[in-house]
Amino acid sequence: MKIVTVCGILGSGKTTFIREIITRLRSQGSQSAVIVNESGEVDFDEAFTNSNQVRVDRLRGG
Repeated sequence: MKIVTVCGILGSGKTTFIREIITRLRSQGSQSAVIVNESGEVDFDEAFTNSNQVRVDRLRGG
């Protein structure tokens, strides 16, 4: 199991980066999961993760 931690300020491209990793891994036949420590009102890109069958677990205030 490989784990990648992605962090950065608002607008730094974290979601774009994660989407690209998931897309590339999926094209290679690998599975992905995302753990989100989210404090904002908007959740991680749910439509994208659902369409790519990516499991997302959310930690609030973690």
